[in-house]
Amino acid sequence: MTVRAVTTGWVSFVLPLGYAPGPGRRTRCPTVEVMWRREPVTCSFALQGANGTLDLMMTLQYRGRATAVPIMAYRARDRDGRELDGVTVHSCYGSTEGHLALTPGENTDLLYLRGTDARLTADVVGEVVELREQPRPENPVTRAVGVDDAGNELPSGGGFTHVAVGNPGSVEAFSRVVAVALDSPADGPQGALEVVVLTPQPIAIPARTQVVVTPPPDAYAAIASYFGSSFVTVKAFPAAD
Repeated sequence: MTVRAVTTGWVSFVLPLGYAPGPGRRTRCPTVEVMWRREPVTCSFALQGANGTLDLMMTLQYRGRATAVPIMAYRARDRDGRELDGVTVHSCYGSTEGHLALTPGENTDLLYLRGTDARLTADVVGEVVELREQPRPENPVTRAVGVDDAGNELPSGGGFTHVAVGNPGSVEAFSRVVAVALDSPADGPQGALEVVVLTPQPIAIPARTQVVVTPPPDAYAAIASYFGSSFVTVKAFPAAD
């Protein structure tokens, strides 16, 4: 991976897994009262997004005062609230492995499902297994777009040569970038066929700066195989230090 710029302590604890509400209700992530005296993270899942919004999106509302890194656990449920044991829920942003950093306020986690009964999923419940604060008080949300060799932005959904990641914030951002190839189901939510990490390590993006990322050859080859046959989107998300 090559990157070029274009001008323009720690707290760790384990939380028990608990019951989460059924479909259509706000899911609350278990927390430790001694830390914040109120729930630091609440979860709200959308099976299908509104126009222009991706499906299978989990909103994580974080009430801390600085950035923090969760390890999430997700479980799929059917329309009657029963857990689907044969369905696994994964994060495109690596939140189940501690790669996603939460900033104070609203955060999003793009999910995908695997398993023969995945089509029966009506709700996903989320639980915080571990949460640790990060030293940096802020980590601005960045925006990723596909660009050509000349740096021109390309239409979303198609191919690209590089990825431009912009930081509109007033402080440095620490980000990861993934490319997601989406399926085209006849009905039901649209989900990931393939998730390819384009930045093996997090990248630092100075304030009010755009950085152009050239993916590693093997990562680019993996996602390029979907160009023209699937909708491919690139996403940047706040990364753990």
